[in-house]
Amino acid sequence: MMNMFRLGSVTTFLAMPLMAEDRGGDTLPPLTPETMPADVASLWATFDPVKDPLEMEVLHTYEKEGVTVKMISYVVGTFKGKKVRMGGYLACPSEAKGKLPGIVQIHGGGQRADPDYARGIAQNGYVVLSTNWGGRLMLHQEPGQPGEGKVGTDWAPLDATQKHNGWYASTKPDPLTYDDFDSPRNNNWFLINLANKRAITMLQHLDQVDSEKIGVHGHSMGGKLSVMLAGTDKRVKVAVPSCGGTGSAPAELKARKGNSARPRPLEPLYAKYIDDAKMLPLITCPIMYKGPHNDFNGLVSSMAFNWRNIPAETEVRYSMTPHMNHRHSKEGDFVDLLMFEQYLKGDFEVPKNPELKVDLKGDQYGPVITLRPDTSQEIESVEIFYSQDPNGQFRFNRSAEVKKQGDVYVASAPITSKNLGFFATANVNYKHPEHLKLQGPRWSKDPGKTFIISTNIEKFEIPEVQAANPAVTDSSTRMIQKSFANDGKPDWYRYSQRRLNTRKVRDPKWRGPIGAKLAVEVLDPAAKNVIMEFRFNDYSKYGREYPQGEFYAVVPVQPSADWQQVTVDINDLKPVKADQKGMPADWQTLDHLTLTHRLDVTVDGQPQTYHSNAKHGHGQQLRNMQWLGGQYPQTILMNGGGLELSPEAYEKQFSDQIDVSIELEEKVDGLKKAKQ
Repeated sequence: MMNMFRLGSVTTFLAMPLMAEDRGGDTLPPLTPETMPADVASLWATFDPVKDPLEMEVLHTYEKEGVTVKMISYVVGTFKGKKVRMGGYLACPSEAKGKLPGIVQIHGGGQRADPDYARGIAQNGYVVLSTNWGGRLMLHQEPGQPGEGKVGTDWAPLDATQKHNGWYASTKPDPLTYDDFDSPRNNNWFLINLANKRAITMLQHLDQVDSEKIGVHGHSMGGKLSVMLAGTDKRVKVAVPSCGGTGSAPAELKARKGNSARPRPLEPLYAKYIDDAKMLPLITCPIMYKGPHNDFNGLVSSMAFNWRNIPAETEVRYSMTPHMNHRHSKEGDFVDLLMFEQYLKGDFEVPKNPELKVDLKGDQYGPVITLRPDTSQEIESVEIFYSQDPNGQFRFNRSAEVKKQGDVYVASAPITSKNLGFFATANVNYKHPEHLKLQGPRWSKDPGKTFIISTNIEKFEIPEVQAANPAVTDSSTRMIQKSFANDGKPDWYRYSQRRLNTRKVRDPKWRGPIGAKLAVEVLDPAAKNVIMEFRFNDYSKYGREYPQGEFYAVVPVQPSADWQQVTVDINDLKPVKADQKGMPADWQTLDHLTLTHRLDVTVDGQPQTYHSNAKHGHGQQLRNMQWLGGQYPQTILMNGGGLELSPEAYEKQFSDQIDVSIELEEKVDGLKKAKQ
């Protein structure tokens, strides 16, 4: 097994050491502000990804469940006279016969190259290189591991890690950048993309890899990097970015009141050379965006604009998990493998995107949405979603009632107001191809019974809605959720069995009246509490005059075989954080509601744990969640009602979302947190 990976045409040599200030042997050519290439394509034409020797080093090797995994490092290039190395995990089926497709796997922010992820993909007949661009210790470099003390990723004399160049937004020079003037080559994204290009070269030089069949997949920051790689390297034959790569908000989106655009303006050279929105028009290989409706990083509102700029002849697909943030449901977990199976192996045909049409004028009930799906694979179900919420990051996507009429699916979409925009998308759930016998990494080993193929978002701004003049027939209702059978789907979602979540209470249709109490009926013979968590005014999008934060309510319940009603008043809420500034006065800025079976908080400086019952929540039933009492306000409060967050405050909340994502990966997926 030790020779599973052989370098075909790679040769190694000993280079004479260079002085730090001597750049005569550097990988990148000298540039000045005056000689800077005119565009993205010209900039990347100055880099030859196959010129420098790779000098691969194997730091550790092991075999698990029929896959050989090697922790390796390879030379990215020479910068300021010093060789920069990239670590990673290389995984290949141990008994592979013939040449296999290669996959570059790119981790996200705060993460590291993951041997389990690489092995999970490789077991399906691929050679996978998971790059460790973040520079953290890989698993087998940690103390007591076989690779302890061995060098994997070493960016010096540069630094492309998250410890340098906050938000990766700068192109300005400093001691850890390459050019001594304002330059895109100073940006972290540029350097990491360069390293991932070398990862393609690394795969292509392995005897086990078909050099013409290279795919890329990345999550979060790795999603953006996947788009960069696909847009700047024609060796990529298929790309599946996840939760990233939607591009910065265009001016049209920023003009929308209450939008989800990030407030920090882009530096000119970043906007010209680094923004993934600039890469999308250059992509010619098949590509799928894999992301949830409410991702904090891969903003679907930006995707709605920017992904339409991919060339018309490029095959584009979408797979969107409803309601989630920075994670996928089981039905979305395996779509990357399905894309690889089609475009790298020819073993499957992924259905084309469904055709979505919106008749804004509609009928007497309001707009009408029509969907025509690709019928090349067996369809299990169809979902059509719509909203009038201007903020794509936080909006609740209503599930419309769908009726099949011949080969199309039709849904009525009653609206709240003609003075709001209109946004629609749809999912077609196809039966998973069991004959492929695909398997994933240990935290998502088996595929779901179906997989999702989606539309992009059809968007209509306020003037378009007003010009169409649809009927306004929707009205508020006090009943939030009558039945929680089937986990309250399609309006509720889970990350884990402990927590059931919804954004439904953000929608004006189900928003709480002022002065109302939130009520729910519970049946639990072993009951202790009903536990709820609330998020108000996320990112202060309703305005900074309203309190923003996380709150909870624990309502004691007596064990009973009968249904009991419990209520929560706005004054019953308690802050999750001790330094909470202000408390909500009503429900108008409530963004998110969670029902949980366990809550760990600090009360009066002491840790406190609450449980819903003694059976980890098993056996507790809920029904008839509704608002009692109170009055509806005359004015509907929507995002954009106040001042936006400053860039610094926005970025703090963005960082908090990264921390939440990593925490979920640890708790739900069992991933071990990377050490610094």
